[in-house]
Amino acid sequence: MTPAGSVEVRGLLTAALPAAERVKLAWQYRPCAELAGDGLNVFWLDEDHVGLNVLDVSGHGAAAALLSVSLARLLSPTCGESMLLRTPRAHQPCRRFAPPAEAARRLNDWVLANPTAGQFFTLVYGILNVRTRRFSYASAGHPGPLLVRGGDVLVCRPPAGPPIGILGKSEYKSTVMPLRPGDRLFLYSNGITEALNADGRQFGLDRLRQSVLRQGEESLEGTSRRVVEEVLAWSAGRPPDDLSLAALAVE
Repeated sequence: MTPAGSVEVRGLLTAALPAAERVKLAWQYRPCAELAGDGLNVFWLDEDHVGLNVLDVSGHGAAAALLSVSLARLLSPTCGESMLLRTPRAHQPCRRFAPPAEAARRLNDWVLANPTAGQFFTLVYGILNVRTRRFSYASAGHPGPLLVRGGDVLVCRPPAGPPIGILGKSEYKSTVMPLRPGDRLFLYSNGITEALNADGRQFGLDRLRQSVLRQGEESLEGTSRRVVEEVLAWSAGRPPDDLSLAALAVE
């Protein structure tokens, strides 16, 4: 049986991925046996920009699942005027989308103004310009993306602000990454790298790097699915945490 919390989160995920010329997108979401505390989404912000986010709420159970669902709604492009991803333009009826660092700061302010029973969460949020292929992103205590380029895997280590919901007036910084044809970028939750095998060893960052690099002729969707399948096999099908992966490729 699929946990109720995971049903709610899946219902908020993008049913049809954004389609852009020479850009591919994919995601994988596998909740663990507990109610899901991860969240992710991939969505259009406007005709030129796609947003991607992965978040991981502290703890497990109903409280984490409820917060995850609330955050998924707040970080949804269909959330209307209250959406934290957009901000008003001066003297204009339309709204501009907030850069990743600004979105993280505003979300932190919202969480601290709306008590969440002492919970906090990590977040990586990125925006891809599908015309220029420039990817800007910010991390709030979350692992940086993995970039597959030219037969190597680069571990992006952005300036990371604190997890959201811990400190008031926290500052975050956006990092801009120009992408090239052939690049693949993976955003993931730490449930992937921290999955344990029977001997208590973690799947780890090195295995994740090898897994995304071992793509051969696989599609982005196929690579993303295989990565999660390898983590599930490593943990005998019982990972202790949710597994979330969002990916993009430039052709």
